[in-house]
Amino acid sequence: MNIDMESVHDAVSVRPDGKSVPVIRGFPGLGVLRQLRRNALEFFSETVKRYGDRVELRVLGRRILLITHPADVNDVLNAADFGRSSEVKKLRRVFGNGIYSSEGERWRMQRRALQPAFRLNLVMTSASMIVEHMTECVAKWRPGETLDVLQEMIGFTSDVICELIFGKEQSSDAKDIAKSVSVILETLRTEILYLELWQKLPLPRSRRWNQTIKSFHAAVSNMIAERRAGSPDGEDLLSILLKAKDENDWGMPDEYVYDEVVTMFVAGQETSAVALSWAMALCALHTEVQEEAAIEIAEVTNGREVRAEDYSRLKFLNAIVHETLRLYPPLWTIGRSAIRDTRLGELQVHAGTEVWIPIREIHRDARWFPQPERFNPHRWSHSIRQSMVSYIPFGGGMRSCIAQHFAMAELVLGLAVMLSRFRFRLEPGAKTDADAWLTLRPKNGVRVIVSPR
Repeated sequence: MNIDMESVHDAVSVRPDGKSVPVIRGFPGLGVLRQLRRNALEFFSETVKRYGDRVELRVLGRRILLITHPADVNDVLNAADFGRSSEVKKLRRVFGNGIYSSEGERWRMQRRALQPAFRLNLVMTSASMIVEHMTECVAKWRPGETLDVLQEMIGFTSDVICELIFGKEQSSDAKDIAKSVSVILETLRTEILYLELWQKLPLPRSRRWNQTIKSFHAAVSNMIAERRAGSPDGEDLLSILLKAKDENDWGMPDEYVYDEVVTMFVAGQETSAVALSWAMALCALHTEVQEEAAIEIAEVTNGREVRAEDYSRLKFLNAIVHETLRLYPPLWTIGRSAIRDTRLGELQVHAGTEVWIPIREIHRDARWFPQPERFNPHRWSHSIRQSMVSYIPFGGGMRSCIAQHFAMAELVLGLAVMLSRFRFRLEPGAKTDADAWLTLRPKNGVRVIVSPR
């Protein structure tokens, strides 16, 4: 353990209201920022093990309540007393005020506008596009070649989300957006905690980042203007947004359309690429799982190419994806902020208190998942029903991910195409450490050697 728990322990005290929630104050002014920056996953893991389901932290003068019990999680995610976290609000400067970060009536309008596009029956009608793009991706791979799966999957999910949002026919701006998203997300680490200040610093890294943001915004705005000038009659998400009306028959302003496009692009590209990379890493580490998956694919397809309609029959592939999302949820933590004085069970929570929900720690809790560190897809094949708040890779409550059906289809079908064509093993010496910031990325990518099946 190398997260300065001794110095942290010295700063632990009981809350002044007498409740038995430990308070970890950390270092003056910084709180536990140093520990978070060094290894956030290890800090959360050790903190939860040592202090239990409720722990109060200090980070840069802010009061943060870390919760891991499903009952508390359920209460927070479904309560009107908790709004968007300060981290999400800071990201509005970068990614706009789309469905992920908006609140109140604006959020309700956005949810109504987007909901029809992500109904399960409509998702499956567009799933053939997923298969098509992954087939194009793997066609470039050669036997014996060493690949960084993360970079390959970023390319794949970029193609998928470009077509989902902008349709089959796209301008060059779509590819520029995809490239910008990768740069933005790879760069933004602990800077999220003090984003406004960092953006103004005269550093080469912050200057490059600001220029990327500027190019990103210009490309998205160009796409919207181009479609407004033409015809919004397509079935892609941009067309759906441009045709959306509120209860007064008013259309969605360009500002709202822009924010939704940006939100969907960022969420759709990054999280799916990360999840597929972890799934491939786990399959490469567990060859018996990889072979069992290949057998199921062969039985379902009877030797033909994978098709979109195979999704519902690929039960073991679905289980692999669920188990991957349990161990390595791309959105590994989510936050809320108390907008008024409220209670969490018997605990008084003051307005302004931030609440952090470490999804990865909940998913690795032996109370809910026996042998939690073990990669075991078969745990999802049994009749065991997990509580929705002990398994929340897509969030939970009113604000659960609107595109989770599409994401599951993308992950299962993408994995099926890869495993139907190739076997995978990790490159000798390759490591699969996690890098936890905006998403739970493989720290060094996922380097694998491919061989034909």
